[in-house]
Amino acid sequence: MDRNTSRQLEGYIDQVRERLDQDLLFDLSGMTFLDSSGLVVLLAVAALAKAHGATVHLAAVHPIPARLLEITGAREVFVVHSGVEQALAFALEGRLPPQDTA
Repeated sequence: MDRNTSRQLEGYIDQVRERLDQDLLFDLSGMTFLDSSGLVVLLAVAALAKAHGATVHLAAVHPIPARLLEITGAREVFVVHSGVEQALAFALEGRLPPQDTA
């Protein structure tokens, strides 16, 4: 996700989000790159969610985006799952996931 696609993501989130207190799950299995503009979008979404009692979940994070999340300390802002199935199971069961490593 770069400057151009991060703008698209912002617009998409605004369109599909029904409530501000709604947890969000991002399937990142197809995202192999994340730059600072994309990270800013994810962090802004997470801050808004947190302010309304919601959580942002990231699933299937590739190594390069995972590295950016780690070195910036942003990983602590999200609940990170190793895969989409684990994230959905967590959402459906409403329990804390085991410490997934992504």
